[in-house]
Amino acid sequence: MKCPHCHAENEASENFCGDCGTALASAVAPSCPKCGSKTIPDTSFCMD
Repeated sequence: MKCPHCHAENEASENFCGDCGTALASAVAPSCPKCGSKTIPDTSFCMD
């Protein structure tokens, strides 16, 4: 996953950029209103 601030590459499982500390999309992803799971960016519901 690429950091939106410094563009460093990070593992998809990381919540914060290892270079600059910016929260990555996985850390701020909204939750599914039905089950509470994190959703994929640009979606409202999970696939469960």
